[in-house]
Amino acid sequence: MSLANILTKWSKKSPNKLAITDGIKSSSFSELESQSNKMSNHLISLGVKKGSKVIVVTDKSVDFLVTIFGVMKAGATYVPIDPDISDERFTVINKEVKPSGIIGNIVWTYESKANQFFINYDKLETVLKDVSDDGYTNPNPMDIAYTMYTSGATGLPKGVQIMHHSLDAFFNAMKEVYLVDNESSFLNTLPYHFDGSIVDTFYPLFMGCSVVISPKVPLPDRTVKMIEKHKITHMTASVSTLKLLSQEILSNPDKFQSVKYIMTCTEVIDKELVNELIEEFNNIKIINGYGPTEATCDAILYVISKENKIEKDNGEYPIGKPLNSVKAKLININEQGVGELCLAGEQLFHSYLKQPIETQDVICIMDTTVYYKTGDLCSINQTGDYCFEGRKADVIKLNGQRIQLNQIKNALSSIYGVTSCEVVLSEGENKEICAFIDSKNEALKLDAFKAIKNKLVNTVPKHMMPSIFVQVRDWPLLPSQKVNKNELINLVQTKLKSNKNTYFSQENKQLCQIQ
Repeated sequence: MSLANILTKWSKKSPNKLAITDGIKSSSFSELESQSNKMSNHLISLGVKKGSKVIVVTDKSVDFLVTIFGVMKAGATYVPIDPDISDERFTVINKEVKPSGIIGNIVWTYESKANQFFINYDKLETVLKDVSDDGYTNPNPMDIAYTMYTSGATGLPKGVQIMHHSLDAFFNAMKEVYLVDNESSFLNTLPYHFDGSIVDTFYPLFMGCSVVISPKVPLPDRTVKMIEKHKITHMTASVSTLKLLSQEILSNPDKFQSVKYIMTCTEVIDKELVNELIEEFNNIKIINGYGPTEATCDAILYVISKENKIEKDNGEYPIGKPLNSVKAKLININEQGVGELCLAGEQLFHSYLKQPIETQDVICIMDTTVYYKTGDLCSINQTGDYCFEGRKADVIKLNGQRIQLNQIKNALSSIYGVTSCEVVLSEGENKEICAFIDSKNEALKLDAFKAIKNKLVNTVPKHMMPSIFVQVRDWPLLPSQKVNKNELINLVQTKLKSNKNTYFSQENKQLCQIQ
């Protein structure tokens, strides 16, 4: 059963059960079914047909979900767009997608096309008032459900096309790991133009569970109150969001007792934070989720609980084993057992929109099976779990030496007082290894940076030692919630051009030598 017609099932089985709420408007499964049917019929009347594309601005609201299901029921493909996208980027995507129309509260300017309709969320109730809610088009499993643009972390953003049957395969595989029951209630924290929303909103709706949409900015106090009020049992959060919420959660454990599962994604898991949470909440399970947009959503998972807790000095948590709908394989394995991770199976994407060469570049065929080359480096541990080792792009050559930046990052993250970190290579003539550190302390002084450097000397070779140390308090993020490494490099370029062996604190804007 596809996502497009799942509402019909639950509207009959649990018509009055809460499907979705955004804190202002709520909708039961029967209401969501009726409204999305109306939206489908209205779109068809505007010329939308099987194979059409509709750009949808990702508002955090019930109306957004009505729109998405309406587009799919009309047999069309929805293209979620970040409302904060620049005019220039929107123009490029609009030209590439050639949508039948655009739906949302437009906050940028664009050249209106004669053959392109526009529907504002604010007018949705009026627009759909007298529209019939009878029937809809049932999409074929091989039809494209959505085209999601990547963040551009590894190059120019590409439109990843995901089929209905890939979504169905993902949902059915998740049922065996991300367990739910009749009382399960999910908290959405992720933006809808990011693939993580597939697991924190569309998976629960597929399973007949309720979804509570958090505000665009998940303020800790307000979010924890929402968790308590709605008795949230499942939540998905980027590592950055989980860190943001952690102090409020740990300070108010009584408000968090209903939560059974936390799924993390987008970034390398924060082991220190995970261990704090599983120590405080005995029965909680934290799922380390890994999966590129090209594999629909999560493809490999590792479930963490008190029973398999890894202490600080005993290595990192693995990303786990593939879902039943996914095959995984390492290629070009080096002497250390590290190779590029390739994924295959029903969750695999169809193609990049209008980019056949780029699609071909990331595909390989092994034993007659089509694999997607992720660009991520992994190893396999003694229990058969995959361990993330970094990206191919993080392997650099400096002064004739081959260096794995993620190895430096892992060593840094194991040092007490380092909450999170990133390691990049600066650009320009004199390339430098730069370490960015976030600490729980208000501001790291020179002595603290010296202490971190001295500890790092014991774990990484001299040629891998960062020459620049930078303290950051607010990580620059891409729309996918991943750290924007280009912004970090720009910070180095503008602030530390000619300073070697220095540290830079954002608080006092001073440069100091580390002897």
